[in-house]
Amino acid sequence: MEAGLRYVTLVLIAFWDLFLGIRARQANGRKLRTKYPLSKTIVYGLVFYIPLILLVLELLGLKLLPLPDSRFIQIAGFFFVLLGFVLRFVSMITLARGLGIPNQKRNRLVKEGIYNLVRHPIYTSLIMIYTGAFLVAQSYLFIAMFVLLATQLYFRSKNEERFLTSLFKGEYIKYKKRTKMFIPLLF
Repeated sequence: MEAGLRYVTLVLIAFWDLFLGIRARQANGRKLRTKYPLSKTIVYGLVFYIPLILLVLELLGLKLLPLPDSRFIQIAGFFFVLLGFVLRFVSMITLARGLGIPNQKRNRLVKEGIYNLVRHPIYTSLIMIYTGAFLVAQSYLFIAMFVLLATQLYFRSKNEERFLTSLFKGEYIKYKKRTKMFIPLLF
C-alpha cells in the first residue's frame, strides 16, 4: 500500500501539471503577466524544478533522505496533496469566473470566494501539494521543499503585489490590508 499512495500521488501531480501546461498554452497571449528578469526566472526555475525532480525520484521509490516508516505521515501527506488540489481547483474556477478570459480590456480585481480569505490561494495550494507529496514519499526533503517553495512563492507574491498595486491602486491596498497572503487569519 505504501508504494500505491506514492504512485497515485505521482500520477495526480503529473496529470495536473500536464493539464495546467495545456491550459497555459491555450491562454498564452491573453493573460496579464508579471515580467521577471532572466536572472530571477532562472533562480525561480532552479528553486522549483530541482526539488520537483527530487520529488519524482522519491515517489518512484529512491529513498534519498527517508523518514522513519509511518503510515500516518504518508496518509497525512496524501490528505495535504488532495486538499491542495481542491484549493487550487477552487482558486482557478473563482479566478476564471471573476475575470472571464483575462486580457487588457477586462481587468478586475477578484476578491470573492477563496480570494476573500487569502490573496494567493494558488500558491498556498502549491505549497500544500508538494510538501504533502514529500510526506507521502516519506522523505526529510519535505523540509527543504517547504522552505524553498514557500520562500520562492513569497518573493514572487511580493513582485505580483507591486504589479497589482500599480494596476488597481487603492483598491488593492485596501484588499491587502484586510486579506492575508497565504493562510487565513495568520499570514
